[in-house]
Amino acid sequence: MSRKRQAAEAGAAAVDSIMYIGPSIPRVIAHGAVYIGSLPQAFEDLAAGHPYIRLLAVRPEGAASALRDMADPGTRLYAVYQKTIKEVVHNGNL
Repeated sequence: MSRKRQAAEAGAAAVDSIMYIGPSIPRVIAHGAVYIGSLPQAFEDLAAGHPYIRLLAVRPEGAASALRDMADPGTRLYAVYQKTIKEVVHNGNL
């Protein structure tokens, strides 16, 4: 493999992907959306007032496990998901 190709692949691997597994928040972020590098500014602005929603942004390779945890009422992710629905989505605290 050429040095240029190796460098390009190494650079691509260095950029982290982030997947949002929380509920869709209109005009902010959609459930299942994957971002490279960082989340949208609208999400960051919302997270400033609701920092717990950052727990709903995971690495894609950990998404399956996080989604399973989120479905279990005894987990922190379940509580965060429910709190996001109640305080952000339903109350329109955007």
